[in-house]
Amino acid sequence: KRWPSANIVIFEPLPENITQIEENLKANNLSAVIHPYCLGGEAGEAVFYRRKANTGGLASVRLLPFNSTTTTKVVRLSDMVKNPSEKKCLIKLDIEGAEVDVIEDYLRIPRPNTVIIGEYHFSEQKQRLISILKRAGWNIDFWDEVEISASFLAKPDGLIL
Repeated sequence: KRWPSANIVIFEPLPENITQIEENLKANNLSAVIHPYCLGGEAGEAVFYRRKANTGGLASVRLLPFNSTTTTKVVRLSDMVKNPSEKKCLIKLDIEGAEVDVIEDYLRIPRPNTVIIGEYHFSEQKQRLISILKRAGWNIDFWDEVEISASFLAKPDGLIL
């Protein structure tokens, strides 16, 4: 509601979550394009591990048991969001383990007016994420760090919010 002219694009592979998203959008008088598949570093198909609504994902995490699996279409963010470099873009990523692969692919070209906020998962991914962002000329701030995840805000060096 704060940015009424914003285009909202959502990626969600689970039908029950899509239903909830549609109800929330309707209750808030918002519209969005909802794609019923996952984001990943490579396009194709992959196994999606079903867990609780906020922990399912493409990663078969040894620490988190899963209830079932399903096969889902996977797309690259870079193929789906092709905003011009002068247009402002805010990306919220909370995709339970695929964030670093998605960011690495997305930042293969300059994104001078893009900000990414989200969570990374798995402590071994932190240094890889930092390296990818530094290589792209971006900086990152972390908060709420715990053993397997942290929230972050990443943006190009010099971009003023």
